Amino acid sequence: MESSSNNKAIIPLDDLEKRVSELEFAVRGTISKEDDTKNPLNDRLVKITQNLANIQSQYEPIAQFLKQYTASSSLINSAGGDEFTLSDSAKLEVILACEDSLKNTSEYLKTISELQKFVNPESLQTVPKLFGQLKQIEVTNLDQKALTSQVCENLAHQITSYNTIIDLLSKKFIYWDQLLQIWEERLGIVKSS
Repeated sequence: MESSSNNKAIIPLDDLEKRVSELEFAVRGTISKEDDTKNPLNDRLVKITQNLANIQSQYEPIAQFLKQYTASSSLINSAGGDEFTLSDSAKLEVILACEDSLKNTSEYLKTISELQKFVNPESLQTVPKLFGQLKQIEVTNLDQKALTSQVCENLAHQITSYNTIIDLLSKKFIYWDQLLQIWEERLGIVKSS
């Protein structure tokens, strides 16, 4: 009797045919014709590979992506470990399966790029350049604030001194007026009211 691990390793031919048909559908967008399924599996895989190559040559972004991926695949693959990576054809299949999502994302990124000028206008981009000038103005403002505070304190002190002097003078004049009244009464000089 075979062990259960050997049973899992053997993939029935029908399942393999079904997977190839699904791959053809993902590549061509149509299910293969009945007479097409009678072709040997190897011939069908060659056709799929040719279709993938045609799609790659027709769509420049896919070709650019694959070129960049090939150039940086050693960096990407070394980070994740070999046991978790997919073959190039499987990666291409994933890209093709996500084609609509990638197109939508591309459209969104274009829209964001176009709207960027409203979110981040040039006038806001110059703000960091003006920080030096703003710092100088801030220092000048703080100096002027300190000077204004000092002037206000001096003015308050002088107003207090002025009020004290005026109060003392008023008291002196009242005192002198009372002295004059006393001397006028003593001398008999009475003011006429």
